[in-house]
Amino acid sequence: MPGDLSENFSRIEFACQGTDCCGGTAAIDSRLIEALQQFRDILRQPVHVTSGFRCLRHNRAVGSNDSSQHPRGYAADISVLPDTSIDEMEVIAEEIEAFRDGGIGKYDFFIHLDVRPDGPARWDDREPG
Repeated sequence: MPGDLSENFSRIEFACQGTDCCGGTAAIDSRLIEALQQFRDILRQPVHVTSGFRCLRHNRAVGSNDSSQHPRGYAADISVLPDTSIDEMEVIAEEIEAFRDGGIGKYDFFIHLDVRPDGPARWDDREPG
């Protein structure tokens, strides 16, 4: 499916999903789109953005802090892909310069990828198991 931001990504995928906030704004940094397209191309399968841009009101409502990369349009959360583990997704993300220099966070059901300008950040918030 062709996108309006890149070959496979559309602005609607990144729109804020909050209610009573910004009305679905989708301010996304072009570096994030380019890096996600590279990620998808390496995987050779569609990826599902579960959370892209979040206005500050929505970001606070989901319990995230104001230093989050989502309100800046620098971040996307990608759901776990069939037959691909979070750890495998991390290895692929590390191959992409913008993510290698940005943020990669691992969660139980998704991976957070961002293009933060202030250096690399890594974290693992998965439940032990």
